[in-house]
Amino acid sequence: MSYAQAILDRDMPPAHAYLQILDAINARHFSATHGRPASFDQGLALLSLGERALILATDFRYQVYGDGFHDYFGNTNCRHAHETARALALLGLPRAADFLRRALAACQVPDPLPENFEYDHAEKEPPPLGQLEREYRQSHADADFEAAAVRYVREHPEEFT
Repeated sequence: MSYAQAILDRDMPPAHAYLQILDAINARHFSATHGRPASFDQGLALLSLGERALILATDFRYQVYGDGFHDYFGNTNCRHAHETARALALLGLPRAADFLRRALAACQVPDPLPENFEYDHAEKEPPPLGQLEREYRQSHADADFEAAAVRYVREHPEEFT
């Protein structure tokens, strides 16, 4: 049985189930007890498609709500941004994915990223990103984030073993 299925069998609200699944992923793949990977990227490489999508989408959500698209791009150097847009769509959040794609297009972030890519994280946020961020927050494009994540896990338990 998948570790996620054991969580889902407890019949809890989606927000609680999502957080417990996220905790389980972190404990299984990113904890010192189980041999913490040397880097976030090395840890991502070990994850299943669903686990990876959940981690990338969660990171995006927290960073964009905390600091906006500009800082998300600056903090991550856009390293997984295109993959994150695909992850959001995979999880059933197409509007959130579309906003991220629009932000990437506004900054002309190539896919795939060249090895020497550097996001211009100037102090001042580019106006198009500021506008997209305001629209993103007002649209509530990821309002059902936890429910979408839990739905994906229920439909793909084999990716959470």
